[in-house]
Amino acid sequence: YYLMNGAIFGGSDETKSYIQSAQFGIINTILIIILVPFLASVVYPFCTRRGWNFSPQRRMAAGFFFVVLSFAISAGLAPMIEDAFKSSGRDIDQADKYDGTYCKECYSAWLQFPQWFVLSLGEALFSPTGVQFTYIEAGRQFRAVSTSFWLLSSSLGSILIMILEPVFADAGMSSGTKGWAYSGIGLFGFFLYCLTSYYYVPRKLRPSISEAARLAKEAEFSLIKY
Repeated sequence: YYLMNGAIFGGSDETKSYIQSAQFGIINTILIIILVPFLASVVYPFCTRRGWNFSPQRRMAAGFFFVVLSFAISAGLAPMIEDAFKSSGRDIDQADKYDGTYCKECYSAWLQFPQWFVLSLGEALFSPTGVQFTYIEAGRQFRAVSTSFWLLSSSLGSILIMILEPVFADAGMSSGTKGWAYSGIGLFGFFLYCLTSYYYVPRKLRPSISEAARLAKEAEFSLIKY
């Protein structure tokens, strides 16, 4: 965002108001507030009426994919945004001090909206469904524990970013290269999730303890009889 023109509501000089990165980022929260109830009240019921099996696992897979796609879009746009910023005569090493100030040669910050929308759609598909899924699929005694592990996974993701960012900075990576790196990491996680989800058996399809005991006795009796 530091490389872009934050005068998203017009303006032709630096005296005009501009939007800073922290202010523009609120669009993510607004989109999630809109998308979560829209998906729950419109999209999911529509899929059910059409007979489409949009199960929680598939919702999370779709959300995972959209999140990775948002990083890939950002990585693809980064080179031309950086080139436009450099053509303005500003020093890219000190880009953080501008934070959306007016720049005639720079691209408008509205160019970030598609990535924010795709990212917010992915979060709206993945996060609420994931919390609900871990709560329902866990046993009654383990629901709090399973929810804690869900939150722990989010923390581990933040820790991973804290580790990678200094490494990328020391390597002198551009924002586009970092975007592709995060996209690759996300794509690996996406395929890993799809693999584990494919072999996962939902709780409602698993035999209960009593049913499992009955099946075990029948198998034992059949073996003895044989």
